[in-house]
Amino acid sequence: MQTFGAGGTGGGSHVRFNGQEGADYRRINISVNGAGSGSASQVAVFSFKRGTGYFPTSDGAILTIDYSEDSILLTGSGNGQYSAPAFRQNGKLYTLIPGGGAFPTPDRVWTPHTLTGLRQNDFRTIASPSDHPDFSATGSRIDVGFVRIASVPAGGGADNLVGGIDNWRITFYR
Repeated sequence: MQTFGAGGTGGGSHVRFNGQEGADYRRINISVNGAGSGSASQVAVFSFKRGTGYFPTSDGAILTIDYSEDSILLTGSGNGQYSAPAFRQNGKLYTLIPGGGAFPTPDRVWTPHTLTGLRQNDFRTIASPSDHPDFSATGSRIDVGFVRIASVPAGGGADNLVGGIDNWRITFYR
């Protein structure tokens, strides 16, 4: 989790839908604190698939990436949580940001989303637009996952959002 401005809290859990075997999804809870008049509040919750990584030195340089997921907004309002693929490389967290490829998830029913043809420079750390991962053949291990981001504009009140994500998939093209 990363927070900015007045911050907040967040986390994820594994949920079995109505107790059905094989009907599991990931639920992301984000509580964003009210923002003062000077700056916004933001919370980003990163989730990575354990034991899964991409190794550019042995798997090859990454040319483009496709991403897809199904999402739902269970509680909250507005644009819901913003969602995007996420990577961890050399201890840094990289993703797309709202306005830079991350998409809103305001729907109250399961809704598919797809991003295609993403390149290395589309991804960045939240703090710096010029800090990108290394997709070259000499790059180090890349952990794969997704991020959920919620924010409150300057002067805005606190917000609590609960979203679901299922069937997320990242495809690397080399």
